Amino acid sequence: MKEPFLSISSDRKNHLPYLFFLALFLGFFPGLKAQKDAAGQLQNSFSSKSSDDQALLLSFQGSLELTKMHETIPGAPPGYYPSAYSTKVGFNVGAFATKPILDLGPGDLAAMAGLEFIEKGAKYDVSPVTETIGLNYIELPIDAIYELQVSDLGKAFAGFGPYFGEGVGGKDKYNDGNSSTTNNSFGGNGANKFDFGIQVIGGFRLWNKACLSLSYDFGLTNIRAKNNTDYAHDKNGAFGINISYCMPL
Repeated sequence: MKEPFLSISSDRKNHLPYLFFLALFLGFFPGLKAQKDAAGQLQNSFSSKSSDDQALLLSFQGSLELTKMHETIPGAPPGYYPSAYSTKVGFNVGAFATKPILDLGPGDLAAMAGLEFIEKGAKYDVSPVTETIGLNYIELPIDAIYELQVSDLGKAFAGFGPYFGEGVGGKDKYNDGNSSTTNNSFGGNGANKFDFGIQVIGGFRLWNKACLSLSYDFGLTNIRAKNNTDYAHDKNGAFGINISYCMPL
């Protein structure tokens, strides 16, 4: 019978201060903007760049998250241990800053960083056992994106970069068919708090006022610590449907 996700040891190191120091270091990229040659630049075929196009862009985002944990056993052949976890629905709220740093062809290379609260986790349902694992994080994504004016309506963009997460709460609800238990996801022998991975993102920004984007977090950190009886590795995955309101500063 499957053991609860929380019946494992964990690394209790607190990485949250490192996230805030990293955010302060970035400072939303002051001084990174490359010097422009103001004379003789050809206008691209889409539209000229306005002052808003080059400004620091602050955005406030809300997201629907479809999350899942991917479970493997290191060294096992492909298909030997298929993950039994299924998708869990969560949400995400946060604030982001985007700044163009370099003209590159018809578009701009920009840096984007944010701070967000995001719900991750997964569900498990193999009779008689059911389990819902909620993993809530404060997350700092840092992406390099390419922005391209595609019409008078706005810009398309796509990019990727690392994310850093620190667990801040969540509940693990486990039922073995006879009894139910509810525990804190990061409490006691719970999950490792620190999460790290790669985020990919793409979308469309409308007149620097609103943005619709899709993103995916590929977790690279084993959030389930190894013990003597359970050698599975669990990594987060999260697909986001994001809507944000933007303000040039």
